[in-house]
Amino acid sequence: MERDGTDWRRKHGWKIALLLAALAYFAITGYELVAVRGTCAPSLPASSAGGTTVLVGAPGHRIAGRVYVSGTPSPSAPLVFVLHGDAPFVKPGYQYGFASQIADAVPGARVVALLRPGYADPYGDKSDGDRGFSLGENYTRGVIDQLASAIHLLRSQWGASRIILVGHSGGAALAADIAALDPGLVKSTPTGHSVTFDFAPVEVRSASLRDISQQSF
Repeated sequence: MERDGTDWRRKHGWKIALLLAALAYFAITGYELVAVRGTCAPSLPASSAGGTTVLVGAPGHRIAGRVYVSGTPSPSAPLVFVLHGDAPFVKPGYQYGFASQIADAVPGARVVALLRPGYADPYGDKSDGDRGFSLGENYTRGVIDQLASAIHLLRSQWGASRIILVGHSGGAALAADIAALDPGLVKSTPTGHSVTFDFAPVEVRSASLRDISQQSF
């Protein structure tokens, strides 16, 4: 009887191992699709995000975001763009609070928090594209070009002479990539700037705000 059990395990053991491997694969894939991509993240009322929604670019390549400005927009003020991090497990929205604080610190400056390609925020807005699984596949030349195109279009729309790029985590890496691969975008004037740094989701580094607010208009 014991020998029969041993023979059965020898004959069918590989099938059990294969089944367990398949189950593990589908469990991990499901976890990535639902959790890592923020699929089940809660939705919030759009009114709580503040600012004004922007959607720029051609269909299939549109970039969504929100623009914040304190007071009347000044033609001499820099146009500031904020890029969020990879934000696994959530739909990023923290960048809006940071953009709002920059706008308060730099009256007259338009501050635009963009959603990276494929990302959705908790307020119902989404950029075209695929956000990936935060494994580095969302740092492609296509992603960089899509963001750079949106920045170009908004700069042209508002007639901004100077651009400041601000990034958190993966957004900082993309800001550096944009500045390096499209130097005319950030360095179109002698006072062009690219600022990359990490900031806490709630408490913003006051030094970073001072750096931006002290840029000469």
